[in-house]
Amino acid sequence: MIDPMAAANLYRLAFGFIPAQMIHAAVRLRIPDLIAGRTLTAGELAERTVTHAPALRRLLRGLASIGVLEEHDDGFRLAPAGEPLRSDVPGSVRPMLMPYFHETMWASWGRLTDCVRTGQPSVETVTGGSVFDLFAADPELGAEFHAAMAVSGGAEAQALARSYDFGDVRTVVDLGGGNGALLAGILGHHPHLRGILVDTPVGVAGAPDTLTAAGVADRCDIVAEDFFASVPDGGDRYVIKSVLHDWEDERCVTLLGNCRRVMSDTARVLIVEVVAPPVVDATTDPFLTVSDLNLMVLTHGRERTDEEFTELLRAAGLELTGIGAPLGFSGYRVIEARTAAGPAQ
Repeated sequence: MIDPMAAANLYRLAFGFIPAQMIHAAVRLRIPDLIAGRTLTAGELAERTVTHAPALRRLLRGLASIGVLEEHDDGFRLAPAGEPLRSDVPGSVRPMLMPYFHETMWASWGRLTDCVRTGQPSVETVTGGSVFDLFAADPELGAEFHAAMAVSGGAEAQALARSYDFGDVRTVVDLGGGNGALLAGILGHHPHLRGILVDTPVGVAGAPDTLTAAGVADRCDIVAEDFFASVPDGGDRYVIKSVLHDWEDERCVTLLGNCRRVMSDTARVLIVEVVAPPVVDATTDPFLTVSDLNLMVLTHGRERTDEEFTELLRAAGLELTGIGAPLGFSGYRVIEARTAAGPAQ
């Protein structure tokens, strides 16, 4: 006999794409911004969003049923659970959601079965190129992606700056740091540090504004180059956050090997990523497995265990020196490595 509660839970999970699309529509129409601090009817919101009032009312009622909005006799209000969807509040989740609401992302996830059959990212079937080609071809989507990474970088920057000992460090090189949010947080917390930010031209486009706003622009150089070709020398710490998990092992070893070639004996690599457990069970944070599957759909990378990180480092001529505690709710950890004796494998 099927457990009715188990069946109901599976229905909820299987149709989870529906509330996701409801939130998508609300964010694209800027409903959380328009309704913040006030009560508006469906008709009033339809005028402001240039939408079909009866259809919009049905969406608003759906959002109320999942706790994003509240429906009252005089209209709809933003519920506390919907506040993080506003674009004008500290800690907004909107930037993190926007790139994953793109139609190409949805289409790629729609081909998950093909991805499992072939082992190849389904985004390449949908677009004919890599996800990074997509970001380059669609500047708006590329900007949304880098804005999402900035939210993540800013969230972990303060935790990393507080938890890691930068006392004897002079120069921090951030490889793949995008608009510089992570590096700005580190430099802001440690006035004695200088920084070098390295990413693609598209990636660093917003960096001058970010670094200036943080008051650290005079202590940071911006380098637009391919870190798979080379990395700047002279760094005491080479920070690589949310980069290795985007790439297959060979590319990761190339990047890590580039670091090793320019590192002094006292320099360290700091990989900031989630560390996957060797065994997953019902107590494992779903963020980890969802992130891993998202990487499978969009990239040739994956989330890795400590053993897999150790193997990458060893192949690049580096050795693991330690793995720090999680940096806040996201589960990111600092994986520190130094140059190993002898040549890379």
